Amino acid sequence: MSTDTPTAAIPTVVPPVQVTTSDVCARGLALLAEYFEEPFALVSGRTGDVVRNAGDGRQIDWSVRGCLCQAVAERGRPELLEERNHTFTLAIPLGEGRSDKSRDPDATYVAVADFRSAHAPADPDPAQLAAELGLDVEAAGTWYAAATPWDPTAIVRMAELSVAQLSGSPRMEILQRNIDDLSHNLSATYEEITLLYRLSENLRLGEDPAALWQTALEWLVEIVSAEMTAICFDDQQVIGSEDATSESRYFVDGDKPLEKAVIDRVLERFGSQCHEQPLVLNQPVEGPVEADLGEVRQLVIVPIRAGQHRYGYLLAANRLDGGEFGTVEASLLSSVASILGIHCSNVGLFKEQAELMSGIVCALSSAIDAKDPYTCGHSDRVARVSVRIAAELGLSREEQHTIYLSGLLHDVGKIGIADSVLRKPGRLTDAEYEHIKLHPTLGHKILKDIRKIGHVLPGVLHHHEAYNGKGYPAGLAGEDIPLIARIIAVADSFDAMGSDRPYRRGMDEEKVDRILRQGAGSQWDASVIDAFFAAREDIRKIVRNERESLHLESQYWT
Repeated sequence: MSTDTPTAAIPTVVPPVQVTTSDVCARGLALLAEYFEEPFALVSGRTGDVVRNAGDGRQIDWSVRGCLCQAVAERGRPELLEERNHTFTLAIPLGEGRSDKSRDPDATYVAVADFRSAHAPADPDPAQLAAELGLDVEAAGTWYAAATPWDPTAIVRMAELSVAQLSGSPRMEILQRNIDDLSHNLSATYEEITLLYRLSENLRLGEDPAALWQTALEWLVEIVSAEMTAICFDDQQVIGSEDATSESRYFVDGDKPLEKAVIDRVLERFGSQCHEQPLVLNQPVEGPVEADLGEVRQLVIVPIRAGQHRYGYLLAANRLDGGEFGTVEASLLSSVASILGIHCSNVGLFKEQAELMSGIVCALSSAIDAKDPYTCGHSDRVARVSVRIAAELGLSREEQHTIYLSGLLHDVGKIGIADSVLRKPGRLTDAEYEHIKLHPTLGHKILKDIRKIGHVLPGVLHHHEAYNGKGYPAGLAGEDIPLIARIIAVADSFDAMGSDRPYRRGMDEEKVDRILRQGAGSQWDASVIDAFFAAREDIRKIVRNERESLHLESQYWT
């Protein structure tokens, strides 16, 4: 139980009434101080007067607390009197009451102490903390630094166990219930931590987010013992798939899933009640949920949010054991929803960055084509042929993506080559040839400060290295040449030989294939040449399929 008291008000100091306390209360205060490591004040359950101060010099307004302590004495169980930003006040009934049902407030006293909240920040506001504790700023800070942080719910249960022990009467049923509750909560906390850890381990921005949504539901439906769990997004674009539809807004798991129409009716009816906080509905307590929602008996709904933006809702319906959903389930769903909301936000940011990077790559590739019209489409063909060779070599999708980008950008350095050299219709002079050989190094310089594509640089810089060490710019040989560059070298040479140039017509397919076979092991890596010919038919299709625009999505790589 809590009240709102202005922290800035000057408290009324009430002197303690001089009455004699019983031995039971004296022993109780000493044991409580030992259990909780805090001094307790003692208040009369009959009058609300302070019987004994805690001896810590605090200036506290006991007029309100005294009335609250009378209510605690009447109910006969530990309670929270106030919860504040940094601290809370605990009240524990003591004395010679006979039993919980026949407790006599006249014979009951209430022990009262302030505690540091486990949910409070490590560095509190000094003035606010001093006002909460009734101490000066220095004393309040000293107390706060030394105080043990307590979870309010846990300390109330600890207090219940303490009361049971202090009473000296057989309360095994109460003890067992509290032990069972603590065990249940510890188990629930462990399951929650395990689930959240497993989810965090699967937060990979580059992967399909839909797999994470479905995995979260599969784990969640078991932990909360529900017939079904579901996610419904407000916008199908959150899914992150280009072919997302209105139906793909829904993710459902469980033995008895609700139909999408029922989920829609549930959210239409109750979504407005849980924009920020979880909503728990239990039919035995709240009555029938709704006449047209007969399949729904118990329900938890939490919003999936990140900041002020809501992405959708996470819900669980119908306990398997017919019981009720409570704070444990609501807390777990809220934690999961928070992770999903943050991941949705990150996916959106990642998508924006990917689109920006895609625009940069496509712009650079288009600039190369504009610089040299005779090689228009060359970079795109090299990129796609390189991916097909990489797939034949068994490289991963991530490695294929790197090769695709590197293929698109491998000639970006030609932006820095003179037009008179690039478009010269006749044979190049030695000086002109040395000039054009600068384009791998120029390309590396152009791209090296774009950290997001740093992994493509080896292909850009070394795609003109020769397997026998006679290439450029570094004269690398054999496997010292990065594999990405060895693959692009084959794709680049293949397309260059087969394409028209200002100074010659493109070679026919037989001649190109013959030159490639003859250069295996000397000009080019023999294993890459073997992969090229293993995929030769697919490569023919790639060359025939000219594209009007560039795409970075994986379905367009070949």
